[in-house]
Amino acid sequence: MTLSSFVPGSAPCILAGDFNCVPDTQLDRMSIRTSSGCSVGMSELDLFIKNHDMVDVWRAQHPGLSVFTWHRPDGTDASRLDRVYSPSALSPSDCEVVTCQVPRQGGLGLVHFPSKLRFLLTKCVFSAVESQMPFAYFVRYWGGLSFRWFFPTLFSNSVPHSWRPTKAYSQMRETLRIMSAVGDVLQSSAGDQYRAIFDDLVGQVQPNDYASGPEVWRVVHSGTLDHRRRDLLWRIAHDAIVTNLKRLRWRLGDGICPRTGCTGWESVPHVFWQCGFVALLWEWFQALADRLTFCNTWAVSQDYALYGLSPPPCNTSAGLVERPV
Repeated sequence: MTLSSFVPGSAPCILAGDFNCVPDTQLDRMSIRTSSGCSVGMSELDLFIKNHDMVDVWRAQHPGLSVFTWHRPDGTDASRLDRVYSPSALSPSDCEVVTCQVPRQGGLGLVHFPSKLRFLLTKCVFSAVESQMPFAYFVRYWGGLSFRWFFPTLFSNSVPHSWRPTKAYSQMRETLRIMSAVGDVLQSSAGDQYRAIFDDLVGQVQPNDYASGPEVWRVVHSGTLDHRRRDLLWRIAHDAIVTNLKRLRWRLGDGICPRTGCTGWESVPHVFWQCGFVALLWEWFQALADRLTFCNTWAVSQDYALYGLSPPPCNTSAGLVERPV
């Protein structure tokens, strides 16, 4: 379906949203990487704007000014993604901005807005490894997404608002008090112990040049793919990682895991799950997950570690009863 299919006839309309594309790469984007900024989404948006005689409201009033509504924490990328389009007949306008107060009682949507915002912030806790490490994507993405899947009651859009913080938030807050994120590296009481393991891992296992992490990431998590396709893409992603076992097939090396004291074949499952050094990482992750979710009915598995396959949702109420704060 296209944007035009949602508009009845030629009726005037106002289009506003968070667009993952920019109309002008010179004014609306700042990046240290080379990018054309073109996409299917931008082409569709341009066609819609042209057919409905619309203008970018902010750009019409600030033709040569650059401003960004999104940026990476490290400052390497920034874009003006949030935009409002209106019929050209309404621009320029003398209307004033009117704020909308969110009601504290009633209504559908967020269960508890502050809790959700803080929960998203806990995703930085899962950045226990540097972003260039092959398994950083597992920890960072699945750590945040899976908890929303396991505990749908806390993140439902079909129940009334509640401005009383949930018990899950209280536990998240206590966890964040003892852990702080600096960049992409987690600092904690056990930081030195795990840091040595992470440094050892990243030196021995590097992604293949033909399948970089960000490229695979964008494809695997496309909303148009089903779970089987995502599973397949995870396998493709992992096959692109150069391990000692793969090097052995190329008649290079002995195929053995290079970490001290480990004598197993260094396959992809071994790198991300079977190696005893990696097991320490997942034990830490499991302990953190238990503290954040109050649920002991699920455990990290090889399918979870390799392909992001999640177990069935956890019963939030039961979890809270079993492990009250």
